[in-house]
Amino acid sequence: MRLRLTKTAIDALAPAPTERTIWDLEVLRFGLRIYPNGRKVYVLRLRVDGRQRWYTIGAHGDPWTVETARDEAQRVLGQSANVVKLRQTGAAPPMLLHPVEAREQARRIPTLADFARRYVEEHSAPHKAPASVKADHSLLGLREGAGPRTILAALGKRRIDRVTRADVAAYHLGLKDTPTRANRALALLSHLFTMAEKWGVRGDGSNPCRHVERFEETRRERFLSAAELARLGKALEAVEGVGKVTPFGLAAVRLLVFTGARASEILGLTWDDIDLRAGSVRLARKGRVGTLYLPPPARDVLKGLPQLQGNPYVIAGGRRGHALTIWGLEQVWQEVREAANLGGVRLHDLRHSFASIAAGSGQSLPVIGALLGHSQPATTARYAHLADDPLRAAAKAVAGRISAAMQTKAAKDNLRTMRGRR
Repeated sequence: MRLRLTKTAIDALAPAPTERTIWDLEVLRFGLRIYPNGRKVYVLRLRVDGRQRWYTIGAHGDPWTVETARDEAQRVLGQSANVVKLRQTGAAPPMLLHPVEAREQARRIPTLADFARRYVEEHSAPHKAPASVKADHSLLGLREGAGPRTILAALGKRRIDRVTRADVAAYHLGLKDTPTRANRALALLSHLFTMAEKWGVRGDGSNPCRHVERFEETRRERFLSAAELARLGKALEAVEGVGKVTPFGLAAVRLLVFTGARASEILGLTWDDIDLRAGSVRLARKGRVGTLYLPPPARDVLKGLPQLQGNPYVIAGGRRGHALTIWGLEQVWQEVREAANLGGVRLHDLRHSFASIAAGSGQSLPVIGALLGHSQPATTARYAHLADDPLRAAAKAVAGRISAAMQTKAAKDNLRTMRGRR
């Protein structure tokens, strides 16, 4: 059936027991499909590479009127004819898509929520440390009982190619009362979109997190002074003498002090990882194999630990065959911290203290970064001001000797005369 489609004519069309299509007399291949339930939808009938294909414009009503639908039909028909002509002549670029193909491709583009699950499964879980994977779940909102301020709660229903910089900036600004979490969420989003580009889900250079300014954060680094380290040593001996806590936990604290390692690295050590003769440990840092160096005090700690039968872990826990948990280590640390009067000092601050002492003793930032297993130089740069201290002292000493050598006998006599007049 054909007629000139107008609003009056369309409103007068009643549904039939089966769906039917009314074709427009003004624009060929443009029609109105009427379903038995009364729904009316504007459609186009096209040919793509010799096959008949349907292109749905939209339902009659808001926003599609017969006039806007007819205009859209003419636009799509023009694009279709252009693609067909270019393909027939062999001049079509490889990425040129027919409107039907473009729409089908768009339907395959996932939402941010769907892509986030793929990101966790194919990138986060295989390549990140367990603690980082757990943090990703928390920031994304994949954990049970996730709150309304997570990434997916705010942006998860959006198609990933339609998330804009304005969307990201608005979400980041909404977390301004927790700037550290806001910046971590922004960093995760940025890497997620980078992987979307790498996997062909978004175009190259389209990361919407670019130019979204991060909040300033209050750094929580705490460096132990020489006096505090002395108190810590005495506290470890005192707590050990009481026998109230596990000796494996005390050994873990000492290893953190002497190596600057992460708590997860120490707790994950197995006896097979350790080569006491070489003074090193092969371990995985954030999914990458690295080396943890064991200075003599750390080796002495390891030599004093028993190897429990049936337990491969150096820092054995209460359960047979398992390592001490991070929660168990925190409980040990609370006892030691209280005995040493180091209120507010965290286990991770022992790592910062190792780095600060290395910087203060004149070690270069690349060396410090290698000792700590930093993958990015920017992570080590926080200790730059500490590394400058021995350089200032050296510069002062050298310049003083040069200045003294440059002073002639006459200049020295004049200096003594001036001082005498004062």
